[in-house]
Amino acid sequence: MDSTLPEPGPMNPAEANRRPDGGLHARTPRGSRPDAETPEKLYLIKAVPALRATYQVRLLAFRAAQEGKRLVLRVPRACRFDPYLQEMIRAFPGIIEREDLA
Repeated sequence: MDSTLPEPGPMNPAEANRRPDGGLHARTPRGSRPDAETPEKLYLIKAVPALRATYQVRLLAFRAAQEGKRLVLRVPRACRFDPYLQEMIRAFPGIIEREDLA
């Protein structure tokens, strides 16, 4: 066995973010901005045939709840919502609403 390699065993949590070249992977917190904002609402505008409960949608819904606002999802009338997104809307009434794009 090569003496320059560490002994196999449990991974040291401090080394979990190491790249093979010895550098560190970035662990930058992600954020999201609404497409528009009013004092009462955050707007997310998507021209898509289907919408899922993406990280962006979940993060903006959390922000709306924290700030006492509503998240308005402006989507085409034919847009289908993923079952998990529908469940999320039912679980948090008054936080997320749908609005049709003109």
